[in-house]
Amino acid sequence: GFIGKVTEVNQFTSTVTLITDQKNNNQISAEITTKDGIYGMIEGYDAKKNVLLMKKIRIDVDIKKGDEVVTSGLGRAYVGGLLIGKVKSVKPDNYGLTQVAEIEPAANFNRIDFVNIIEPTANTVPESKGDNGQ
Repeated sequence: GFIGKVTEVNQFTSTVTLITDQKNNNQISAEITTKDGIYGMIEGYDAKKNVLLMKKIRIDVDIKKGDEVVTSGLGRAYVGGLLIGKVKSVKPDNYGLTQVAEIEPAANFNRIDFVNIIEPTANTVPESKGDNGQ
């Protein structure tokens, strides 16, 4: 699964900032893969529960436990379609205006031996599956 972004490159090594990193202001545009496409932002990590927090999800969309979450490709910061994880739970935000989903990561962040590096290009941004915002 998707683990993060290369933030430093050296002659023999590179540094990857993980999407679980609490020190950085990680904001990753994500999509819950349904027939209409449901969009939101990965904006945090709960280390105690080992879940990513997907926020800014429209309140009027139906999300189910087990739905897959992928990078959306919107904003062109990340290639679209990379598996982030699966929905573990969903609830309204503190104000009842949007929803927050807890996402169980597809990657095991405690055991990363090898990674694949993917460079975004103009041709790697997917077409939108729906027109529900963003």
